Amino acid sequence: MTALSREVVEIFGKSQSGKSALLNDLLYQRGNERSIIYDFKNEIDATLRTNDLQKLYRTCKDGVFFRVVVSDPFVFPALCAMVNTMKGVTFAIDEIQTVVQNRKAMNEALMQLIFAGTKQRINMYMTTQRPMKMHADLRSQFTKLIVFNQSEPQDLKWVSEAAGDHMLFQEVQRLKPHHYITVTWDGVTGRGVTTPPRKGRK
Repeated sequence: MTALSREVVEIFGKSQSGKSALLNDLLYQRGNERSIIYDFKNEIDATLRTNDLQKLYRTCKDGVFFRVVVSDPFVFPALCAMVNTMKGVTFAIDEIQTVVQNRKAMNEALMQLIFAGTKQRINMYMTTQRPMKMHADLRSQFTKLIVFNQSEPQDLKWVSEAAGDHMLFQEVQRLKPHHYITVTWDGVTGRGVTTPPRKGRK
């Protein structure tokens, strides 16, 4: 990746498919980075858990490394605005449909993160149960898709078209629990299985 590039990873899968576990692993794979995570279930690993954005800002302002989890949906718009003031961070949103269901709910700060985050080197990771539950403006910006089992025709159609493989829907329908397919703009690039949760994490 170049200095001005960034990742936009979208993870789709049914409830209990392993999306959150995979998100957790992907954030760990990024190494000692600066990560801010919205997780309404408050389960993803963190060095700090807080819904106090002033405390979050003090932690992140000069931090070389942090992994902060925020779980209150009421502070989500302000959280997006805060992330917009940063550079070189990873912003993850677990189950994005809990805070963004339509364009009206797409606050301006989130729109800026989606469309202008490259300049600030803001990587984004988003999970949701179904592709079509994610607003089209978000879906269209992916650099990588990770797809677990899907069964809704509209979701299968969109995934197949995004991968440039109109037969991919058959494989997606047959995926076993915790199995996934990785897609980039070059098409299907890999397959994998989520790992069990690791012990000893905070």
